[in-house]
Amino acid sequence: MDKTKNYQLNQWAAGDKVQRIDFNADNDKIDGAIAAVSARAGALETGKADKTALDAAKATIPKIAAGSYTGSGAASRTISLSFTPKAVLVMTQDGHTRSSNYIMGGLAVTGSPVKIVNGAEEFTAVTLVSNGFRVYYNIDDDYYKVQSNFKDRTYHYIAFG
Repeated sequence: MDKTKNYQLNQWAAGDKVQRIDFNADNDKIDGAIAAVSARAGALETGKADKTALDAAKATIPKIAAGSYTGSGAASRTISLSFTPKAVLVMTQDGHTRSSNYIMGGLAVTGSPVKIVNGAEEFTAVTLVSNGFRVYYNIDDDYYKVQSNFKDRTYHYIAFG
């Protein structure tokens, strides 16, 4: 008599003698497997699962948020998220992050904001903050312009935590 791959349940061929003891053994295996799954599901539903194990599992789940905002024209503005991101990509609704001398977004990662340098001056366009990211609007009289918060312009972002 053959057995199934996962639970070693009986599989009879045409010439095999069918015996009650084989059915009972299979039923015991199935009953035990269902009971184990039910116990795990019940523990999760009632909050009885091991909290340390659940916290560890939650910590491994990546956090991702995607959305859009409309620029306000303020010098800086914080876009709030439900987590502190490790990376954020910001671009205009047309998919641009830069146009000639304008910086409108880009990829900011922990410890490395999106910025532009004009001589000795640096202008930040996107930076990570606790529970979100900050965007800026700054017109430099000389040459470079930061426009990640340009009034009435729509921006899209994706954030990873």
